[in-house]
Amino acid sequence: ALGMWTAIRNYMEEGELVDTPNPMLAALSITLSEDELKPYEGLHTFEIERLDARALGRLDDGGGHLTAQERKRWGYSKRSPWPLRWWYVRRVLTFWKMPYLIAEWAHRKGRPTLPQSVQAWSRPLPPEQWAKPSPALQKANALVKAAMDKKGANFIDACKAAGLH
Repeated sequence: ALGMWTAIRNYMEEGELVDTPNPMLAALSITLSEDELKPYEGLHTFEIERLDARALGRLDDGGGHLTAQERKRWGYSKRSPWPLRWWYVRRVLTFWKMPYLIAEWAHRKGRPTLPQSVQAWSRPLPPEQWAKPSPALQKANALVKAAMDKKGANFIDACKAAGLH
């Protein structure tokens, strides 16, 4: 519950971070392809899952030219074609690309429009009607942020240090 509250609080204070890259991916030097960045499932998902199945079997790990003994000596995992085979068996049993075609069709078709009353209710409030954070909340946020940034405390310990728990 505390994590959910923190997520909601961060969203309300900082907004949705749509175009911000995931810092973990940047730390691992991973660059996602255009297909991997699409926010919906479709035909592109089929290819991504196939590549993931190949990775599970260590078929694309760069050690394809090594013998089994050399792989073991140099720390490569054992290669196995079974994850990819099971992936193909599952695709045959689920009508190959049919689920992906249906998902792509549903995405292109779009969502039904909402009634006017719901659209009117969902419009954002003008900035002058936004609730302003109280000085006590701003002070508490600053204390928690300082404890998390400077002392390396987690959220719960930072709240306790700020006297909020």
